[in-house]
Amino acid sequence: MPGVTVERILWLVLIIVVAGTILFGVIYPYVTSMVTVKDFVITSITAYYYKEGGKEGKEGCYEVYLTIKNLGTVDIIGVKAKIGDAEIKFDEGSVPSEDNPLSCGEEYTLHGIAKAEGGGAGRKILEVTVEFIDGSTITRTYEVYVKKK
Repeated sequence: MPGVTVERILWLVLIIVVAGTILFGVIYPYVTSMVTVKDFVITSITAYYYKEGGKEGKEGCYEVYLTIKNLGTVDIIGVKAKIGDAEIKFDEGSVPSEDNPLSCGEEYTLHGIAKAEGGGAGRKILEVTVEFIDGSTITRTYEVYVKKK
């Protein structure tokens, strides 16, 4: 074949390698972002308010039960929540962590107490912040009805 030389073959191989590298560099970040999904849903919220003289140790407090489900592909390693302005302190070991993450499709029920500063029963805003294993967070708000106990 006239015109086919080793030099031309090497140039063709080099062009294919450079084009492949550029194409990979453009497509790879897009594909990985489509594969890693960070999402969650609170499937159940139950909240109680214990008035003064109520259950021992819980007077003037909110008691909250949350069931959280990981809908994404990235593990959840932390959950923080506030009801009104009161931060909920979850039971020791009941929150997902790096040692015990909430993986894709799993559900977890959390239990916590928050001091009800000037609060009470009725409609409240619950703010839930979830931390993922890559360090990113998502915050969602829910309107809940707090029952009096």
